[in-house]
Amino acid sequence: MTTKERIFHALLFELTAILLLVALATFVSEKSLPSLTGLAVVISTIAMLWNYIFNIFFDRIFTGARINRTTKIRVIHSLAFEFGLVIFTVPLIMWVLEVSLLKALVMDFGAVIFFVIYTYLFNLLYDLISHRLQQKPVENLPQT
Repeated sequence: MTTKERIFHALLFELTAILLLVALATFVSEKSLPSLTGLAVVISTIAMLWNYIFNIFFDRIFTGARINRTTKIRVIHSLAFEFGLVIFTVPLIMWVLEVSLLKALVMDFGAVIFFVIYTYLFNLLYDLISHRLQQKPVENLPQT
């Protein structure tokens, strides 16, 4: 992926995630919509930076066309990314929402479950659509 495409990928990923996660969090949390939205935007910004850095290293380890990645590689990618992000998010959740470490871990665990599934599906769809858009049209074959 080019730098421009990585930035587009990260922005699309995070904007879609904010919409889905804030909508879900308002149904399962007693916290206010502004608090949840603000927290989601800050975590999203951190996640975009982490996403960019993480994927550069991941792509160096797992080379080749992204469309050819197996389910196993996609699961490893999703889990490694999310568990790396936990290091940044738990302290932030504790501070912004004024909750205990245990409550922040539970909340973050719920978000991790959401994001592992979301990351897998988003990247699979992104790769399929990207691959299809990058294919060159077949030239008209000469008639015999």
